[in-house]
Amino acid sequence: MTSLAIILQGITAANHLSVLRQRLQAEKGGKVLLSVAFVSEAGVALLEPQLSAIASQATVYCGIRNEITSRQALERLLAIGVTLYVVDTGSRQIVFHPKIYLIAGPTSATLVLGSANLTVGGLAANVEAGLVVEFSPSNPEDAMLLKHIFDTFESLHGLHPKNVLQVTSVGMIEEMQQAGRLVDESIIVSSPAVSKTSGLETDLVPRIKLTTNWPKGSYVVGKSLGPIPKGNASSVVAENMAAVVPPFGLERVWVSKSLTERDLTIPSGTNTHQTGSINLDKGQLDAAVDHRHYFRDAVFAMLNWQTTNSASVDEAFAKFELVLRGISHGDYDLAIRHTTSTTSAAYKQHNAMTRLLWGPIRPLIARRELIGASLQLYKDLAVPSRFVITID
Repeated sequence: MTSLAIILQGITAANHLSVLRQRLQAEKGGKVLLSVAFVSEAGVALLEPQLSAIASQATVYCGIRNEITSRQALERLLAIGVTLYVVDTGSRQIVFHPKIYLIAGPTSATLVLGSANLTVGGLAANVEAGLVVEFSPSNPEDAMLLKHIFDTFESLHGLHPKNVLQVTSVGMIEEMQQAGRLVDESIIVSSPAVSKTSGLETDLVPRIKLTTNWPKGSYVVGKSLGPIPKGNASSVVAENMAAVVPPFGLERVWVSKSLTERDLTIPSGTNTHQTGSINLDKGQLDAAVDHRHYFRDAVFAMLNWQTTNSASVDEAFAKFELVLRGISHGDYDLAIRHTTSTTSAAYKQHNAMTRLLWGPIRPLIARRELIGASLQLYKDLAVPSRFVITID
């Protein structure tokens, strides 16, 4: 390595845009690798002249299913002629996030490694940090490291063929946008929390299998707020709920334990009955919360409850938006049933008294790859009879 330099964009004289333009213009006859989490059309436009000149040498990897990478950005990259791959981790909780710009020629190579995405903010407007490393390919150690970087990225598609896809047509991009995996920059998105699709379309991208996982218990909110105050039951924080900021205007009221075959109504046993519902049980609620009454008397208290044909079962309906692995499938009217008896064996054994019927969304959630996922239930603070279910 011949030299190291730091870019602290907005503070130092150089920014990522000026450095990358200079290095790309100087490149002749080598290889170029760009790997970023987010891409916008305006970001691509900033480097379009330089990328167009060396398009046959350039490969771009970018993340999707992240609420920023857009259809327009990918279409522009495809039109430039670079080799384009998208990385869909199959989960909003796992983001493809590396920011690497590598321009390698026969006699010199530059690596820019830092926080800058292929967006206007990343390249010029934001305060971003980047380490600029200059290599000498004639040095065996430098050449070995360069080869290792290229080989690592070139192996991604083979290792994760369902998550790392080469984009070869505008039609592919349109399909990804229609499936809610890309943003449409021509549309103002009403909710920044999720991508949107419609109907009972099936998202077939599996969750990416990584070599490491985050340590369990490391992202915990902390102790609960104690016993539930009457009339404010949903304010209790679950003891082990992940410390994720809820979408604006929503209040999280329940987090399940790892979803099971029974929860997802996909039993493997031939003699096992498909219930078509999920029990709203203790989940990850605080020990002080009595889940047998919590859902009927607090979470869903404002609904219009009616007695069913069974004298001990009440039923109500509410609007639920289903957000499956970061993609919204719209709002559905779902039934909630609550067993009112306090003398039954099930009640005395502290079993779940309330259950949510999957109804029209069963085809979306009855999927084996969701076994072990987490369900989070949110209350819409503006519309008390509306809720949001997220599964990831």
